[in-house]
Amino acid sequence: MDDKRELLTIKEMCEVMGISESTWKRNKIGAKLTPYKVGKKIKYRRSEIERFRMR
Repeated sequence: MDDKRELLTIKEMCEVMGISESTWKRNKIGAKLTPYKVGKKIKYRRSEIERFRMR
C-alpha cells in the first residue's frame, strides 16, 4: 500500500471522520493516535483512524 495515501492530515482526517477540527481538538483525538511527521506536517495513518472509529 502507498504510505503517502495512507497518511492523512488533521483536516483530511476530520473529513473522513465527519467531524470538525474544533471537535478534533476538544476531544483530543490526536493524543489517542500515533502522529507521523512528514516534512513540517503532522499526519496520521488511515488504518488507525478506522480502528479508532470502531471503538
